[in-house]
Amino acid sequence: MSQYSLTKEEECAKPFVNGARVLIDGEIREWIGACSNVTSPILNENGDRIIIGTIAMMGASDAVEASNAAKAAWNTGRGKWPQMSMKERIESIQKVCDSFLFSFYPSYV
Repeated sequence: MSQYSLTKEEECAKPFVNGARVLIDGEIREWIGACSNVTSPILNENGDRIIIGTIAMMGASDAVEASNAAKAAWNTGRGKWPQMSMKERIESIQKVCDSFLFSFYPSYV
């Protein structure tokens, strides 16, 4: 399991999550399509919602691709995911989390 700590600069920075990434078939891919802004429920001094990130605006074909990949990974209980040990599943999820954190915080170790 990874250890994570923010740099002083990251601690002081306003949050912003670049959601121009999608997770399909076990891999994080850069999203080249349209994105939508994600706003905080906290208002700034002008009463405006603060943009804290973006999210990929996936379409129907993207959803079908992700769904088909998930179905193949499950394979009615005989696929790669259900056959993994709990330890392997945890390691897989940790790897995805680490990839996302590294892309948001380059100093992530």
